[in-house]
Amino acid sequence: MRDAWAHLDHELSAELAAHAVAAGQGTRAAEPLGYGLMFLGRAREAEERLARLPRPAAERDRARLACVRAFNLAFGLDSVRAARALLHSALRDVAGVESRAEPAAVLALLDVATGRCRAGAGLAEKVMAEAPHDSRAHCVAEVARAVALAFLRPPEESFPALERAREPALRHQAELPWLEFFLELGWVHACLLTGDFPRAQARAAAAYDRAVERRFPFAIAWFCLLRALAARARGELREQLHRCREGVAIARELGNRGLLALLLGQLAHGLALSGQTAAAREALAEADEPAQRSLWLLQPWTELARSWVAAAGGSPGASAIAERAAALARESGAAGFESLALHEVARLGEPGHVLDRLGELAGRAGGDAAPQYAAHAAALVTGDGDALAASSAGLERLGSPLLAAEAAAEEANRHRAAGNLAAAAAAAARALRLAGPDGARTPALEALERPRLTRREREIAELAAAGMSSKEISLRFVLSVRTVENHLQRVYRKLGIGDRAELASLLDLFHPGSHPASGGDMNRAA
Repeated sequence: MRDAWAHLDHELSAELAAHAVAAGQGTRAAEPLGYGLMFLGRAREAEERLARLPRPAAERDRARLACVRAFNLAFGLDSVRAARALLHSALRDVAGVESRAEPAAVLALLDVATGRCRAGAGLAEKVMAEAPHDSRAHCVAEVARAVALAFLRPPEESFPALERAREPALRHQAELPWLEFFLELGWVHACLLTGDFPRAQARAAAAYDRAVERRFPFAIAWFCLLRALAARARGELREQLHRCREGVAIARELGNRGLLALLLGQLAHGLALSGQTAAAREALAEADEPAQRSLWLLQPWTELARSWVAAAGGSPGASAIAERAAALARESGAAGFESLALHEVARLGEPGHVLDRLGELAGRAGGDAAPQYAAHAAALVTGDGDALAASSAGLERLGSPLLAAEAAAEEANRHRAAGNLAAAAAAAARALRLAGPDGARTPALEALERPRLTRREREIAELAAAGMSSKEISLRFVLSVRTVENHLQRVYRKLGIGDRAELASLLDLFHPGSHPASGGDMNRAA
């Protein structure tokens, strides 16, 4: 039974555990039975069976039974209140320090998962001070504290804590495979909130691959969510939508409401940015159906998705919704997440409203992200093209081509408004290159005005890009060579280039059909 559980054969471990219960070995079977059924999507059955087990005589066994029941109640049935009550009851029921340590550690983890990071970290530190260093309770508490610090502290504190928690988590992985879920949640968010988006993406992908190799559907769905969040940060809509749909299908099959709600929220966000507004609203409405509380720590992601769905539908209240997400993060002490959410307010058109607070957070949240968000908001407020160019470069260094594309698009429009067409064209070309083939529809990219060529300018430019000489083009259109050259010079000026070398790639990039976020049409008369 234990071997089957250690190898994540949930069907076999649950079956053998059921036989063990029938044979009167309830305490020994509690964890394989409870976790096995939960990860098979049978959380209600797990609680019914565990609740019927006779009261164990030993304190340690009573504590462990309470822990597996509480974990299943919280993360299988999304019954956080019942899980808390059970853990507090277990703490009153046992007197020994080691017996009390494990329910306290699970309670600390539950505090963190439900957004009470400061309380969870404090309780975890107390458990770590009292429980033996190599005990399961110490390990669970160390993971809980590390995840809390990923949201609460700068990277110089959160990353070492996450690294220290890794070895004990691996040591107890056979008994408690869910430790990896929370540890990677902490790692990915520490990277996302401090501005190392490529590293966040790499960690989420590696964890997902391990789950696939182990054929662990619950873990696959969990890491689909982390992969979707990393893709969201980078603006990779196709990847985000793919991972959300994969995770949604698994979470539906397992009946896991908390995980399903979060995945649907990110699906709604991706659909909104890809222009599928009706589908985005449907996904968000379904995400709101379960009143999920077990992973409330991540609820700001859903609120940010709500703001983008509102923006896609033309709602004037989109930025206010993003501000509510920032308020949720602020309540839990997550300075990095608050900074991210306030930057979304700026992206949705209200940079002046959040500029001061972003400036405050720039020195507190840690990493490069918060200062870059503050610099972008400041550049938006001043409308300085050079500052927007610097912001675009900084955001690209974070590993987010989408955010860099938005800043470049805003730069292009500022230069165009000032009459600097060459600088505007160069910035617009950079914006479209960075935005890539996914074509995210954000306010900045939708407002991007592309260089406009007359029909004749485009025809001549296309032939020049194909390698025809000016003389050959003049014969084609019965024009003088001088007229052809004049047309090409106007094209170069509008596209911000000096000769034919970049003509082919730019013509393709600026073609109206090459990117959904098209504000101008090259085929209209200039």
